[in-house]
Amino acid sequence: MNGYSDFQTTTSSFVVTFRANEQTDPEKVLQYALRRASELRLQYGYRYFAIIDQKGEGFKEKKTPRLNYPSVRLVIECYLEPPLDREVIDATQLRFL
Repeated sequence: MNGYSDFQTTTSSFVVTFRANEQTDPEKVLQYALRRASELRLQYGYRYFAIIDQKGEGFKEKKTPRLNYPSVRLVIECYLEPPLDREVIDATQLRFL
């Protein structure tokens, strides 16, 4: 199934997945996942989030036909205030096309 999926793992952590179709530019896939991450942090009242883990499929050219559609899976942690020990994304500053 293409599109978003997400689930909450703790009160401030989420797993966000975006799976695209074969016509989607793989570089856009991460942007779509970040957009959903930004929507989640707003929904739960947070301003900042950090990407704790990132996995992707279908981004590299292969000699055999690609079997995986471009997709990305993010594990994010959300914050009210930016922590000093990690780089965060201020979701109010993200701009999407």
